Amino acid sequence: MMNRTFRQSLRAALAGIRYAWETEKNLRIHFVALVTVVVVSLLLKTTFVETALLYLASGMVIVAELFNTAVEKIVDLKLSREYNPLARIAKDVAAGAVLAAALTALLTGGLVLMQVLVRRGFL
Repeated sequence: MMNRTFRQSLRAALAGIRYAWETEKNLRIHFVALVTVVVVSLLLKTTFVETALLYLASGMVIVAELFNTAVEKIVDLKLSREYNPLARIAKDVAAGAVLAAALTALLTGGLVLMQVLVRRGFL
């Protein structure tokens, strides 16, 4: 649809997020991880930069999961009745992107947590 208003575009984007939330268990798991990161950052009183890094890394995982869902749905359109190995590759690569984002977030969180614990004298 061309010439959408900002409100229409926002409504469409929110509908996409809602669809993914309702259909993708992993998105809900990543969201729980994000909420956990927010709570831990508040409890540990992380610095502004530490908090920004944690939220950016966590948000990257959510974004990757949304893109993964989009790729899966496009591949599932089944424009052809024949099996195409490229469809499996596309899904696997998209899932790999989520894994890479999650591992990056985990490493980022670990580094930030280590820095906080060192600053507090626990390590």
